[in-house]
Amino acid sequence: QSLAANIVGYRDANGAFRTRDDKEMREPAVRDLTSDRKQLSEWLEGIRASGGGEEAVADALDCALRKVSWSKAARKVIVLIGDEGPTPGSSEHTRFISLAAEAKSAGIVVNTITASRTAWLYYMNWVRNTDTAEADRILARYESLENLKDTFRIPTFEEAAAAGGGRAVGTGDTRDIVKWLLAFGLGTEDSEDPAEMPP
Repeated sequence: QSLAANIVGYRDANGAFRTRDDKEMREPAVRDLTSDRKQLSEWLEGIRASGGGEEAVADALDCALRKVSWSKAARKVIVLIGDEGPTPGSSEHTRFISLAAEAKSAGIVVNTITASRTAWLYYMNWVRNTDTAEADRILARYESLENLKDTFRIPTFEEAAAAGGGRAVGTGDTRDIVKWLLAFGLGTEDSEDPAEMPP
């Protein structure tokens, strides 16, 4: 009953983005806020993943800020889901973090989900070639390879969530992604681990 009360007036907007050099999707596609779940579902079914490489996460965040018809009095939340962020120290990295801070100042919370069971592997391969001490710190932080595989968060995504006043989580499990989308959207993400999704 309390859950039903919390979702009165709930609206979703969706954006889709690819890699920065994708020729088919030069900028993120955005579906504005709606409470019509059927329309949203149909729009999502038309989106196709493709390519690989550095994802256009800064462009996606920029579109979420400027192309969504945000309501003034509503709880406003962005959940950015991906498996690769901009190269640390690059201008895109700086832009990404600045946009998250801009969202926070506009009253929009930015949360991130590193959604991949292999994101840790690509990131660790990159960081081992650039900063072996940092690779050691990451391994020590997660304590085990299993933790790294299950809950790894791209550091740039962690920075963006911190700048955006939100939370960064990591999972490769679709059910966990749905759980976190609901938790972030409904404002129930305060516990370390929200209730498990039903089967």
